[in-house]
Amino acid sequence: MAVKMLSIKAKGNVSQQIFDDFVKAMKEVIPKDNLLVSNFYEAKKLVLKLGMESNKIDCCINGCMLYYKEDDMPRKECKFCHSPRYKIGKKGKQVPLKRMHYLPLIPRLRRLYASMNTASHIRWHFDHEFKGVLEHPSDSKAWKYFDRKYPQFSQEPRNVRLGLCADGFTPFGQSGKQYSCWLIIVTPYNLPPSMCMKTPYMFLSMIIPGPRNPKIRIDVYLQPLIDELKLLWEDGVLTYDIHSKSNFVMRAALLCTINDFPAYGMLSGWMTAGRLACPYCMERTKAFQLKNGRKPSCFDYHRQFLPNNHMFRRNKDAFYKNRIERSEPLPRLTGEQIWYIVQNYDKISDVEQLEIEGYGSTHNWSKRSIFWNLPYWRHNLIRHNLDVMHIENDVFDNIFNTIMDIKEKTKDNAKARMDLSLYCKRKNLELPNQSGGKIIKPKANYTFTLQQKRAICEWVKELRMPDGYGSNLGRCVDMKEGKLYGMKSHDCHIFMERLLPIAFCSLPEQIWKPITELSQFFRNLCSTSLREDVLNKLEENIPIVLCKLEPLLGGPVQYRWMYPFERFLHHLKKKVKNKTHVEGSIVESYLIEEISYFCEYYFNQTSIDLTFVHDPLNNVTDSNIHSLAWGPLRIVKCWPIYKVNGFKFHTRSHSSGKSTQNYGICVKGTGYGEYENDFYGLLNEIIQVEYTGLPLKRVVLFKCEWFDPTIGKGTKVNKEYGIIQIRKNRRYGKYDPFIIAHKAIQVYFVPHPMSNTKEKAEWWFVFKTKARGEIEIETTEDFAYQEDGTNQSNNHISNDIDIVVDLLDTNSTR
Repeated sequence: MAVKMLSIKAKGNVSQQIFDDFVKAMKEVIPKDNLLVSNFYEAKKLVLKLGMESNKIDCCINGCMLYYKEDDMPRKECKFCHSPRYKIGKKGKQVPLKRMHYLPLIPRLRRLYASMNTASHIRWHFDHEFKGVLEHPSDSKAWKYFDRKYPQFSQEPRNVRLGLCADGFTPFGQSGKQYSCWLIIVTPYNLPPSMCMKTPYMFLSMIIPGPRNPKIRIDVYLQPLIDELKLLWEDGVLTYDIHSKSNFVMRAALLCTINDFPAYGMLSGWMTAGRLACPYCMERTKAFQLKNGRKPSCFDYHRQFLPNNHMFRRNKDAFYKNRIERSEPLPRLTGEQIWYIVQNYDKISDVEQLEIEGYGSTHNWSKRSIFWNLPYWRHNLIRHNLDVMHIENDVFDNIFNTIMDIKEKTKDNAKARMDLSLYCKRKNLELPNQSGGKIIKPKANYTFTLQQKRAICEWVKELRMPDGYGSNLGRCVDMKEGKLYGMKSHDCHIFMERLLPIAFCSLPEQIWKPITELSQFFRNLCSTSLREDVLNKLEENIPIVLCKLEPLLGGPVQYRWMYPFERFLHHLKKKVKNKTHVEGSIVESYLIEEISYFCEYYFNQTSIDLTFVHDPLNNVTDSNIHSLAWGPLRIVKCWPIYKVNGFKFHTRSHSSGKSTQNYGICVKGTGYGEYENDFYGLLNEIIQVEYTGLPLKRVVLFKCEWFDPTIGKGTKVNKEYGIIQIRKNRRYGKYDPFIIAHKAIQVYFVPHPMSNTKEKAEWWFVFKTKARGEIEIETTEDFAYQEDGTNQSNNHISNDIDIVVDLLDTNSTR
């Protein structure tokens, strides 16, 4: 009972006072001679031995060193900056000036094998059969290459592959005290998609104390974790596997880190600032500084990734003026090549100040990363993953703010127009030469007027999406200025991959198409399952090799982006009860949560399958068949809400007046991706039919109002980009309103953003969703996002040069 109560406290982030009051109320209604704990302290003390240790390690106040190795433990001051280790407390005791919380990894990995609920799934990656669809990191080239490189490690399927994420947050918010707290999270990749990267299997490894960002000195704090990873690789640890009822030597390997662009520099050692910021081109970059903008730019150097015979390579007018691109794409440096460069650099943990000659001019190496201490690190195909979540967010912000012409956020500003005349042939977009007075910037045909911006904002404000699909975007609308503000990363994710082509469909076609293709690319890249044949089409259609290389090397990005980690950080941030000791407050609550997770799994062991003996003469009479043959009862039940397949459906009448839309229905077509075979409709009634006899047999039916599926009359399908429209006033001619509930797929309908004509007002755009917490693979598995599960790609991307050169204001719209 104490464990159950602690579990409720951990999941709900309940305060100790509320917990004590709840226990007190329970003891008043149960018999007096009970053994229930009296307060939180007694409950914690009772289960303390079930938990795992947390070590407190003293740090230099400037982040120079840790006092945790044998030769450093006795020190009273930093061996580099000579700052004192302690201050004198109120009672005359020595109190460390700075302390780090470290949660050892080995006992947490061992505990995975202590419960049948997890031990049986550790070898899923080994038993999983690859069928040409990338569903898991074990399907990626990086995983398979590691197996070939270290066959002895891969022969034991219970050995653990790990991912690491480093991210910081401000526990006091943007308006509070300036305090940066960094967390290191480790997660095992062996588990199936239903368990991989879920909260119980994200291990908080350490909390780097604030208040300042550790920056390149993050390696100092990572030393205990790297030492553990080396032990797990070189020697392993003896572990008992409850599934096989045997001991084995468990080993582990860190496959990659997951980080945003600034954290990439902190972890890898190649700083991501200045002219040499690109971690792909590195010192071979062709970036230059804009004369007026004064910022580094890589303008036009993407053409080197095009095929040698591509028409864009020879064009002197559409890109950098008077230049033909003849250079080949730069080869990607291997881990061995990078190790050869950095092996002679110092580690930041060995010196007080590290300055590498040539930094910022000939290279951007700030240190030799501590990850190179791992013997296998140089053989990982992907060592540091740039987070797709942040990249997609930044791309969306730049596109949206530029087209909406948002002041101080658009990339099409005055300085950009001044630089335009130096590098491009765009006479109609250049700033006019005027001797005095205000300079008026010529309007580009890729920007909206104030009236159009307000129409887009009004459209966003009226958007209605299913529950849990996204936040209420209407709260982000500023009608007066004609802009959106305060959008979260997931809002940008939905807008970029779904709504962007619809919002900007009134742009000229030569502008709309590239934007739609970019949206389609991110949608394919972020698919929960990646088909190799579609990735091959992406390589043909998108002339940048990285568009294919990125997903094939590492597998689906869902295992390498920061959405799960950001949610986990938000979960931990809510545990801060004592703002004087932020790190200790988080660790204390996290340890209790670990205990509750383990007890739930340990005491809820999987059931034993029973073998039933069947009558060999087949003389069994099935009463269910008889009751079904008699037909259903005449009386039915109707419901306004029903949850099925992970979707939450409302009837159309029940959704009236709500800010969400849960009544869109789709019955999937006969073939995958055959949009013209799908039926779309509105849910009018939810009916539960019952049959006689025991056990009770119920069937739930949806009564729907179907739209006309006739192509051209009731439905439009853009096969190139997968955009579907239905005519809202046309209905299916035949009477066939009922479907079984579990056959339904949820969709939502979006009107045209600028429905100023009757033709546009008659049509709705249709978007399919994927059930929250579900992924479509061989069997239904849990996953994080609500988009179609498998990527689809358009078969052709136009090479029309007008898309590039025609930037004049035209009247052609879609």
